[in-house]
Amino acid sequence: MSQKSYEVFQKVENKATLLQSYWDNFKDEIIRHLPRSYYAEIDALSTNLDTALEILIE
Repeated sequence: MSQKSYEVFQKVENKATLLQSYWDNFKDEIIRHLPRSYYAEIDALSTNLDTALEILIE
C-alpha cells in the first residue's frame, strides 16, 4: 500500500474514533434528558454505530 493510501486510511480511522467519542459524549448528555422509554433506542443506535465503524475500519 502506498504511503498516500495509508495516510487516507489512517485519517478515516482517526475520524471514526473521533465520531465515536462525540457520540458517547452526546449520548451521555441526552440520556439525562430523555425518559427511560428511549434508552433501548439509544442503545440500538450505539450498537449500530459501533457495527458501522467496525465495518468501515476493518
